[in-house]
Amino acid sequence: MYGPKPEWMDGKRREMDMAETIRRVVKETTAEKKRIAMKQRPQKQRQSNGSTIDAAAKGSTYPAPDTLLPSPVQTDRSDCSAVPEEFATELLMHYLDHVFPLQFPFYTPSVVAGGRGWLLSILTTTKPLYHVAISLAAYHRRYMLRCDGVSKGHGQDLECLERQYARALSELRQYLAKLGGRNEARTQVENIDVLSCLVMLISLEMFKGDARNWRMHLSAAAVLIPDIKREERVAEYARLSSAYQSALMFFAGVVGWYDILSCSTTGAPPFSACECIDAALGYIYLDKIMGCENWAMLLIMEIAFLDDWKKNLQISAQLSMRELVTRAAQIERRLEDGIRDNSTTLSKLTNRSISSTILGTGVQEQTHLILLITRVFACSAHVYLDVVVSGAYPEMPGIRESVSRTIEALRALPEMAISNSLTWAYCIAGCMAIEEEQTFFRGLAVSSDGDAPTFGNFSKALPIIEECWRLRREEKRHQPVDWRTAMDSLGMSYVDKWAGNALSAMVGVLIWGDRLRRKQYSSGQAKNPSLGQAKHKPNRQFTSVFVVERTYSDFAILGTSVIAASPHFFKDPTASIIVTGDNQGALHVCFKEAGLGNTDIDYLLTADGTAVFGCFNRGNKHPPATNKETSSFKVAQGGSFETKNGAVNVCFDGDAPDPGEFTCPPGQERRLMSVTYKDIKLEDDTNGIEVSTSPSSVSETFISS
Repeated sequence: MYGPKPEWMDGKRREMDMAETIRRVVKETTAEKKRIAMKQRPQKQRQSNGSTIDAAAKGSTYPAPDTLLPSPVQTDRSDCSAVPEEFATELLMHYLDHVFPLQFPFYTPSVVAGGRGWLLSILTTTKPLYHVAISLAAYHRRYMLRCDGVSKGHGQDLECLERQYARALSELRQYLAKLGGRNEARTQVENIDVLSCLVMLISLEMFKGDARNWRMHLSAAAVLIPDIKREERVAEYARLSSAYQSALMFFAGVVGWYDILSCSTTGAPPFSACECIDAALGYIYLDKIMGCENWAMLLIMEIAFLDDWKKNLQISAQLSMRELVTRAAQIERRLEDGIRDNSTTLSKLTNRSISSTILGTGVQEQTHLILLITRVFACSAHVYLDVVVSGAYPEMPGIRESVSRTIEALRALPEMAISNSLTWAYCIAGCMAIEEEQTFFRGLAVSSDGDAPTFGNFSKALPIIEECWRLRREEKRHQPVDWRTAMDSLGMSYVDKWAGNALSAMVGVLIWGDRLRRKQYSSGQAKNPSLGQAKHKPNRQFTSVFVVERTYSDFAILGTSVIAASPHFFKDPTASIIVTGDNQGALHVCFKEAGLGNTDIDYLLTADGTAVFGCFNRGNKHPPATNKETSSFKVAQGGSFETKNGAVNVCFDGDAPDPGEFTCPPGQERRLMSVTYKDIKLEDDTNGIEVSTSPSSVSETFISS
């Protein structure tokens, strides 16, 4: 936050008039005329830019949106990261008029609900969000103009766009650094500011096609949700302005949407989807954002939990097929009930619409489309469930039927303009299509591509589907091949790491710093539900934060305070280091805690780590000292476990040490030489119990100096 809300931003008539004034000022002049005028007008005249908007906002102490960036007089035009005033305003309106509706075509709040005025309010009062929005608008505008063949003289070159993107990231880093450098906890408004920036960054990365970064931003956003939902923050919600209440409802819903679909695609367990889309807690219905009703999305989330549960038990050789089938049958029954109710409602709506000849009007048209989209998701969710239970074998009768129903639901859609919200369903069903159905899925990708850029249309999922088909032909059906297999083959697999992404790590540091800071001012015994109280949780939900001291020295999050403990509940908490495989050097912890009742338990694992990386020539020759680097880092790892018979008995692995920016010269290979963890502590955060592992320090040398 960096200024009070202007007086005209009242969510009513004055705000609507102001928005219309901004649109009129922007649209009266084309980009080409502005470019020429900027070169011809004298300096004095250039200094008067934005007078119309300033006049409209007269009496407000807050600067108009186009004064958030340096004016053309102050800006070196060769510095693309500093956008001229008028163009910045144009980009802001391009985002509001074109980009946002393209991302969220079903989000059309009524005038009574305040419309989208909250979006303009938060954009113009949150500096990092403003910069991310205009960066996203610039990318979209350039793409759109190129498609129209009029990009010359209108759009920005790619180098300028990348500089604007870098500035947007820099603004957010500075904002996070400011929050992290304070002793007091963040306010709810600041939490919402960070959440909105991360969601906007996800959209920007999706548009750019950078899967790795947008998933990292999603991890950071998902961790924020439980902190926002803490019990002590409930009173804060009532004091929020209407703009921030709307922003919280909207952006939490978007995070829930992304979280469910990303995790069901990649196999990572969802973090916060339950809390994001629980309508009973005041959060938005997803059909108001992306067109799919909550019940279908919640069932997809439950299938993702079932998938994760199965995977974990398979690893430990404890999977019971009977239990798997029983759990799947419960989900399937609810899924079929939902599809049946959906069909009944669709039939009634269609008959009523035909009799009154109003099928193509307003609210009724959107309601009809939402029902159709929900049906597509429900049918494709059935495909997902069948794959979890039976494996990725397209010829199996259950999968055949589910794919056929999904194709039927897709064909029932009146248009494909909303294909960006259906990409997940298209990908899941397409990967399980048999040969005679493949032409249909290829045709959908072609018809949905068009000229207009989108945030995930069918054509972006088609390579995964095609790779799945190709691998299946090569495997000759001896090995199951699903979308994850195809993504791995294409190098799109998702490793849920925060290391290497500064923004995600900084958000994680803020969260855990708050948790430990709260404990310093408490007796150590009070329950602290900061990880959330989701109704459906997998056996493990862990997020690791590796903070390299030389980069994040201002964000040390581990204190020396010791919480009053009753360690007799813990039995044999042990720590070791993984010595082989992709996770070499990671911390491995096993423990058992009894006497817990039937509640979920939140845990926090902390440690000080040091890792040494080196560069090696061929033949494993030891590197000279100049080709070695030591990284010190803090490890904070938290998660929630289900109890069974009043106890938690698990082992889990952390992430491997990250080399950061350390690179090797051409022809040499970077390797982990050694790693040490000290002061390893495990805390039952729910009951306020902390113990040291045995041993409390571990080290491993992989390559001798």
